[in-house]
Amino acid sequence: MVTTSAPPAAESRLSRRTRWLMLGLTLPLLLVVLVLATLQYRQQRAQVLRDLAGAARGHGVTLNTVAKQARDHVAQMRAWSEGYLSSPPGAPSRLREYFSPRLHEEALDGYTLDAVPPEQRDRVGQLLWFTGDPRQPATGRVLLDQALEFFGLVRLTHNVTPYFQWSYFFAASRDFVAIYPWAPSADVIKASGTPSLRRSVKHWFDYEIFSAGTPQANSARQPYWTQPYIDAFGAGPMVSLGSPVYGQQGFAGIVGTDVKLVTLEALVREMPLEVGRLWVLDAGDRVLSDSAGSAPDTVGHFAALWPATVDRQALGTALASARAAPGQIQAMARHTMVAHPLPDAPWTLVYAFHDAEITRLLLPRFVPYGVIVAILGLNFFVALWLLRRELIDPALALASYIQRASQDVAAAVPRLPRLWRPAAEAVAASLATQREATRRLQESEAFKSAIVDNAHLAVITMDENWRVVEFNPAAEAMFGHRREAVLQRDLVDLLLASAQREAYRDSVQRALSADSGPRLGDRREVLAQCADGTLLPIQMSVSITRVASATYFTAFAADLSAEKEAEREIASQREALRQSEKLSAMGALLAGVAHELNNPLAILMGRSALLERKASDPAVKADALKIHAAADRCGRIVRTFLSMARQRPAQRRFAQLGDIAAGAVDLVGYNLRSSGIEVEQRFDAGLPALHIDADQIGQVLVNLLVNAQQALTGQPEPRRVTLHASASGEQVTLRVADNGPGVSVDIRARIFDPFFTTKPVGAGTGVGLSVSRAIVREHGGDLRLLESDAGACFEIELPLGAGSVAIAPHDETQARMLPAGHALVVDDEAEVAQVLCDVLRSAGCTAVAVASGREALAWLDGHECSFILCDIRMPDMDGPALWRALQERHPRMLGHLAFITGDTLSASVAPFLHETGLPSLDKPFTPEEVLELVARIERL
Repeated sequence: MVTTSAPPAAESRLSRRTRWLMLGLTLPLLLVVLVLATLQYRQQRAQVLRDLAGAARGHGVTLNTVAKQARDHVAQMRAWSEGYLSSPPGAPSRLREYFSPRLHEEALDGYTLDAVPPEQRDRVGQLLWFTGDPRQPATGRVLLDQALEFFGLVRLTHNVTPYFQWSYFFAASRDFVAIYPWAPSADVIKASGTPSLRRSVKHWFDYEIFSAGTPQANSARQPYWTQPYIDAFGAGPMVSLGSPVYGQQGFAGIVGTDVKLVTLEALVREMPLEVGRLWVLDAGDRVLSDSAGSAPDTVGHFAALWPATVDRQALGTALASARAAPGQIQAMARHTMVAHPLPDAPWTLVYAFHDAEITRLLLPRFVPYGVIVAILGLNFFVALWLLRRELIDPALALASYIQRASQDVAAAVPRLPRLWRPAAEAVAASLATQREATRRLQESEAFKSAIVDNAHLAVITMDENWRVVEFNPAAEAMFGHRREAVLQRDLVDLLLASAQREAYRDSVQRALSADSGPRLGDRREVLAQCADGTLLPIQMSVSITRVASATYFTAFAADLSAEKEAEREIASQREALRQSEKLSAMGALLAGVAHELNNPLAILMGRSALLERKASDPAVKADALKIHAAADRCGRIVRTFLSMARQRPAQRRFAQLGDIAAGAVDLVGYNLRSSGIEVEQRFDAGLPALHIDADQIGQVLVNLLVNAQQALTGQPEPRRVTLHASASGEQVTLRVADNGPGVSVDIRARIFDPFFTTKPVGAGTGVGLSVSRAIVREHGGDLRLLESDAGACFEIELPLGAGSVAIAPHDETQARMLPAGHALVVDDEAEVAQVLCDVLRSAGCTAVAVASGREALAWLDGHECSFILCDIRMPDMDGPALWRALQERHPRMLGHLAFITGDTLSASVAPFLHETGLPSLDKPFTPEEVLELVARIERL
């Protein structure tokens, strides 16, 4: 029940108008459907015909591939044969050996390849020869070999193409024929019906395939197709394609191939057809293939396959017209025909179908139109009833309610059908919902505004002309512009650097107009210009927002200054690390080389010292002293280098600063001399020994000397480096000065900063001076750059510290005065062991040398000794293994054991020596150092 307040007259008028409206809508629709159906029928019929014609065209393309394969195959055989005849190889064909004579009535009837082994017959063909003995190399020279080698060419095509039955070569002299694939000569005789092979083959030269290729019949030398025929070998109907072959002597013969019509018809029958029938016709309208199938071993005529009711003259006219207009539809006696001549053969693909078949295809497509007409009639009457019940009356009641509710929110909802009740309730709640939505919108805008105002990113909103309409506080702080001053100003001109403005505008335009390339929302690094003119690297992305018909852009910008600075710092540190790794690797390599020098240096130093003692001739003694001095200098260089290359915790011992400086100068002496640099060393007398890590202080001096050398390179001579050490009060000072260009004032304050360098990329890491200062300060001193009139002057200041003492002169007499005893020397280097034995013998000891720890244990099992000098690294049994064996077998000798080693860089040597607590000596050594080591053993 619907309660309305509309008057009855209004309801009556509305009902009449509704009926006329429905009738007025339905009738035109019905007429439109009928007209559309008629037009659609014509269009659909034309479309179906076009589709069928297109299908025929596609089938013609497929069919032409067979003709093209045949034409390409024949062209290839002809080109190969003519090429072979013009440039024959030097040796005859190997297939000549398989020729065998065939007899007929006890007379020679020709030569064949019947003797080809069975396993080779699938790779060769049959050659029938009738002139001379082909097994003789001179017989049929070139032409016969060309025919024999011809098989290898055609075999490849036959292996991949199912359409060819035979490929062959007929000689112009009519005295031989080559065919592929191989077939016994008996089959040739059987197919011809004559007992003689020669007479059988002679008939072949009367066939069209040969006669049409002779110069008399084919002066243009063009390929040609034959009429269809039945194969004598039982392969069924075939058609052949031939081509003449010419050599230097003129007409040499013909090549050809036979296309099986059975395979051609199989191809046609596999072509999908909705309706109709396909034929392949030759130029004489003979049927080569029929999609409906052909009678075996027959070649019919096209006109004979049509019903008798079809006029033959009209059929011929339609076929001629179809051939003249390929692809065009030709109507004939309630039939439709489409023809497509093949470009590579004198064949025509004909597609014909009956009009009734077209109608059957179209009928299912017009069923919807009949359904539409029925539905329109039913819809007219049902719609009138439903419209009144479900729409008109409820619509009138709801309209009245909306009118009241718009003025009075408390108006009662009328009684309406269930479908309309949600609408009435929606109207009742619409005003409240609108008021609530307005409130929420205001809160949302306030919330979003607070987010933008408190964002750390600069947020800038522009209109479609890129005029600023919003500028948040972060943007004010980042760019130095007040919000009020930038509104309605162009963002690009306002913030971007002048060099980037046009490029950025172009990038944005391409992002708005292109589907690829830069896109809105992509982050781009640009250079911004602040209010004070400074340039600021930022990362900016732009998003687009459309509100109604207006377009707005919002830019989000982040300050990249800190990131760029961090990137530069990281790049600098990465380069420094790379250089450090390179130096570490080079140090490890050179340290290994230096270690290999220890043993020969030990031999040289020991032998020269012993020679100097033994020599009575002053000249020999002087030469021995020179050799010893040179070897000692090499030893100092090696020890200094190994000390710098050794990676270990700091170990402070008493050392002379002058000795450390001399070692550093020796280490870099070659580079200094090769650069033409003089080194002057001045050390005050009586300098006390310092409690320092000599390796680390030596590294500092090497760094300063290398820097001085690099600064002096390229400077005019004289080039000079001066080292001056002096003691004053509680400090020892060492100055390293050069006469180079010095350090400019603007970088003096930064030269000790980590990773700061003035050298080219790859020439320095920027950590040398900072590390050197850190080392000196760890020793309680300082490294500073002094003011200098010429060149640079660095000063190392070290405290004397508790326990600093002066170095007493070395007492060689005490070292040589050893108690008599028996020594065991264990070293795998025989020369080193011999030097040690000679040094000990010179001090009054007896000595025995063995080459490994295992030999030492065997010797000790049967002998006694006073002390043992043992190398650490040896084959068979090394020093640590010998020490552990002595603990079990000869524990009394553990207190009379000392180690001598040149492997000072090994990670296992230092822990082992610390574990044993035994005295040790590094190679190379002097006799005095060996005797001092023995004295230390005696004092244990």
